[in-house]
Formats: sequence, structure tokens, C-alpha cells
Amino acid sequence: MRGVKRTGRAVTPKKRVPLEHETQAAIVDALRLAGVTVFETTAYRQKGPSGVDRAIPDLLLSDADACTYTGIEVKRPVKDWKYSSLEQEIAHKEGRFVVVQTLEQALSVAASQNIVPWENVRRVYSSLGLDFESLSEQLAVELATLNPWMVII
Repeated sequence: MRGVKRTGRAVTPKKRVPLEHETQAAIVDALRLAGVTVFETTAYRQKGPSGVDRAIPDLLLSDADACTYTGIEVKRPVKDWKYSSLEQEIAHKEGRFVVVQTLEQALSVAASQNIVPWENVRRVYSSLGLDFESLSEQLAVELATLNPWMVII
């Protein structure tokens, strides 16, 4: 049967993985709810080409003083995601932006880069019905290995 996964005798529907633009929309909404200024560079919601360089990440987050920006590239929450271009792959490997796949990762990046206070992240978690204390050790390890793109103006 199409669209279902067989597990023993019971048949359960396959869990649908959100599309990248759906994940990005949820991330942008949560970041803005936390008080982050978010600039979207993707062409998905725009009419026509975006006009930005292929290495530019999907989102630019600004701190309260608008003095620094952190770049975030959003990918589908799957193991085998791919870069959109060779330029993007090079920029990521050079540490110019962070790749996130979940709302939790994006909020944690914003807080760890002092773009938004952790208290705001806690408030967003609470409003979404998520347990703030459930931020796993794995996420802390992931954050320690991320190297966001910081631009000083």
C-alpha cells in the first residue's frame, strides 16, 4: 500500500517529513515571537529570483543593536540533506553560517549568539507547549560544533 509502512501485523502511516519551506516558516515565526529580527533571503515567498548570491544562507538574524548578523541555512529534518550549490557548500565548510533542521536548533543558535535572551527562548518554548528543560545534551554538543557567520559592521 502506498504511503504506509508495515510494522509486523499492524499497518501504520508513514510519518511525513516537513518540506524545507514549512520548517523555515515555523522557524521564522518562532524567532520573531522570541523578539529576533529575521531577514529572509530565499526566493520561496518572493515573486521571481531572489537576486542574492548562491552562498547566502536562508535567514539572517540580527541582534538588538543590528551590529552583527548570524546566518542560518534551513534544511529538511532528514539525514541526507544536500547543499543547494557548490558555493553554499564552500561557505558552510568555511564556517560562514550554521545549518539547522529544527526550530529548537534555530532558537538555540539565536540565544547562544546573544541575539535573543534565553528567557525569550524559554517563553517561546512554553507558548508552543514544548519543555524548555528537554533541550538535550546532543543539542548542546551540536551548538558547540556550529560556527555561525558573524559579520561586524
